[in-house]
Amino acid sequence: MKDNGDIRRMFVESVQRMMSRWGYTPSDGKVYALLLLSNRPMRIQELAKMAGLSRSAVSLSLSKLESRYLIKMHKEGRTKLFTAVPSFFSEFLRQPREMLEHEVLPAIKALEDLNRTDVKNVLTDLNNLRCVLEKIIELEGKLKCAGE
Repeated sequence: MKDNGDIRRMFVESVQRMMSRWGYTPSDGKVYALLLLSNRPMRIQELAKMAGLSRSAVSLSLSKLESRYLIKMHKEGRTKLFTAVPSFFSEFLRQPREMLEHEVLPAIKALEDLNRTDVKNVLTDLNNLRCVLEKIIELEGKLKCAGE
């Protein structure tokens, strides 16, 4: 039987893997996961100790997470306190839109401009991916409406 420490560690590792797929560092994922598990706002020093990271590494992660609206910071006197905002869904949905705009559509355009018949299979595959990404983006709009 797993104890709470093992379960927490599994959660932190899962969040790190998920967030690394989305372009975050392992430190970002660890800090975010620890804040998600916390039942209260935390100081940088606490996070650094819990995460086994330097204060500067935690500070960099907090800045990045705050800029992406994954955490909130407030001050009590001179002390900065941080709280996580659960946002896995919105972070996930940001990925299809970025992939479509920055990678898939430019690749399709480049292949169409080449106007070569020997890349037809590649173009078909990219157009299938484009279609799936567009459906995911479309589904996002429907889910937002259902949740309101």
